Amino acid sequence: MLFFAEGFTFRNFLADAFAVFMFVLWFWLLIIVISDLFRRHDISGWVKAIWVIALIVLPYLGIFAYMITQSRGMAERSGQQAQQARDEWSASALPTRSRSLIGSRNQEPSPIRNSHNFAPSWLRRVSADTSSSKRFYTC
Repeated sequence: MLFFAEGFTFRNFLADAFAVFMFVLWFWLLIIVISDLFRRHDISGWVKAIWVIALIVLPYLGIFAYMITQSRGMAERSGQQAQQARDEWSASALPTRSRSLIGSRNQEPSPIRNSHNFAPSWLRRVSADTSSSKRFYTC
């Protein structure tokens, strides 16, 4: 008896749901592996091309082979990228006091030269009246 011969049953629904899940899983892992592969600087373009061909010809086997053989390097590159993004964000987005509370691992917090840069441009336009203690913001 064929597995799908009886029409739409719960068993067929589960098989279809499992097949869709496996495709989404494969596609997600393919994106992760290809992004890691092209982020690498320690291998040549020919080796990258061979890995891409292996990923296309043997999809699941190629992904699992890459993840098994290159797992340590993938983790290191991912950690370096996350640390770099964290440092860039903390250097540009946090005020000096918050940055000193959180702590930057690589560099000392530098004072913000123009603290008004966080305001929108229409709010930064201040009147040139310096005799008054009030500041008037114009649109």
